Amino acid sequence: MQMGPQRPQGTPRRPGLPPAPRTIVYPLPQETRALARSQGGKCHNLGLWLDRFVLYEQKGTSWELTQQAKRREGAPLDLRIIKPLLEACVARWQAMLTHYAQRGYRVEQFSAAPDWRLIVGLGAAHVLETSITLHRIYGFPFIPGSGLKGMTRAYAELVLGKSEENEDFRRIFGSQQRDREQAGAIIFFDAIPTQVPLVKLDVMNPHYGEYYRGGSTPPADWLSPVPVYFLAVERTPFLFALAARRKEANGLTPTVVKWLKAALNELGVGAKTAAGYGYFS
Repeated sequence: MQMGPQRPQGTPRRPGLPPAPRTIVYPLPQETRALARSQGGKCHNLGLWLDRFVLYEQKGTSWELTQQAKRREGAPLDLRIIKPLLEACVARWQAMLTHYAQRGYRVEQFSAAPDWRLIVGLGAAHVLETSITLHRIYGFPFIPGSGLKGMTRAYAELVLGKSEENEDFRRIFGSQQRDREQAGAIIFFDAIPTQVPLVKLDVMNPHYGEYYRGGSTPPADWLSPVPVYFLAVERTPFLFALAARRKEANGLTPTVVKWLKAALNELGVGAKTAAGYGYFS
């Protein structure tokens, strides 16, 4: 999809005029470009925009990211348009938990909001250097259950001093030891937002990039910073839930939900927790 004016092919440029602007395009298949054009170039899915509709400049036979793309200009950070989809997703989430509870499996759920900002998936591989974990279909931010399980396990080990020598610990989180191999008895569900997420553009400003990359330039105050942009979720409440995988583990669920709440409060979830991100009250 062309984003700038073009000079008709073969038309000579008048002398004295400034060079024609470079053409900015979506490097997409023809059918996909036609679909984007039919929508007026608009994309309301944040995940689709970041993964597929990133703007490039074509320079000869190579492609280069635009500064607009790096600053996420044009990204649909206002997600209010997906409110009906989010509400439907929350309804299905609740129906799933009800299904578990009706069949005798202990379910624990609660809602909590980050004290400030939250960023999950910052270090994932992405063409824009920094990433964010988004729902594959709807494009809203969520917290994977695998991350919550890992954070809770870290809390049990680092704060409570638990280990795989403890039988309840092995039952809760499972074990890969050859003689104790077993799946965890507690299911950690993905945490999803209860309302339209507030997504903000944030920035890291490293000053000593060459030094951090192992170069010969020592860190100094006169070096120029290189801003690195990323997206974060601000003060948006999320729904958290746990359930017993087997009915015999129903008695473990209240203990694990206490550990999960404490881990969210004391360790934080996601990236940049040392800078205050990812803590929940």
